[in-house]
Amino acid sequence: MKKIFALLVFGLGLMFQLAAQDAPRRKRSTQSQIRKSYFQLNPRN
Repeated sequence: MKKIFALLVFGLGLMFQLAAQDAPRRKRSTQSQIRKSYFQLNPRN
């Protein structure tokens, strides 16, 4: 279970890095989208 979560976080980080390189303007919105999806997946945190 932890391995899957680590892979998910790694994939999100990679995607975020690519998005930031692609368009720095969209960086903030992408970050908030990732945060939203993260809180949807983990309501506890």
